[in-house]
Amino acid sequence: MLFFVMMCGLCGALTVTSAKGVSIALTALVAGRVALFTSSQAWLTYLLICAAVVSIVLQMKYLNLSMMHFGAQQVVPVYYVIFTLMSISAGMVLYLEVDFGSWWRALLFALGIAVTFIGVWQICRDAVADATAAAVAA
Repeated sequence: MLFFVMMCGLCGALTVTSAKGVSIALTALVAGRVALFTSSQAWLTYLLICAAVVSIVLQMKYLNLSMMHFGAQQVVPVYYVIFTLMSISAGMVLYLEVDFGSWWRALLFALGIAVTFIGVWQICRDAVADATAAAVAA
């Protein structure tokens, strides 16, 4: 399961970063700067559009494969955590989106991520326990 979900998360992070690049180009286009679509830099914009489309298709392929082999109760929480971690990491590295300014903000950021993931784990743990109890009772 982990292979399929990791591939899906990687494709999802590529989708997010490509979509951000395309949105930057579209914002420039709306502002009247057409260089990202017509100049020698246009290849990057079109490459990002293609990368987004291909990564969306691959993401759906791997998500469907994992859902066919494993239950949604197992796949969805693991996918959520991996996709979120990879998307945040890719944005931090590629677009330099992180500037905490102090150790306090970095700590709060890490705690926010940890609380979110613990909440997802808690919800899914209770759902699996309820499903197991229902199966034993039947």
